[in-house]
Amino acid sequence: APYYTGPSEDFSRPGRTWLPTMGETRFPVYDLVSTWYHEGVPGHHLQIAQWTHVADSLSRYQASVGMVSANAEGWALYA
Repeated sequence: APYYTGPSEDFSRPGRTWLPTMGETRFPVYDLVSTWYHEGVPGHHLQIAQWTHVADSLSRYQASVGMVSANAEGWALYA
């Protein structure tokens, strides 16, 4: 399944989207556009990178809410 890893806290490592290749000769292109929107911009990448960027100004509660699955997936589905 495709997934996203966020950037490091100091942004020295970028966020990345990982896609399954189904072996060396097959690549699932039928849902590629929706996957990029879900995992990239305006999906998880935008959400998590922005969350990381403003993390210092958030309370511990506010910072923890962003990583609740319902919030993260709801954001990406809305995107």
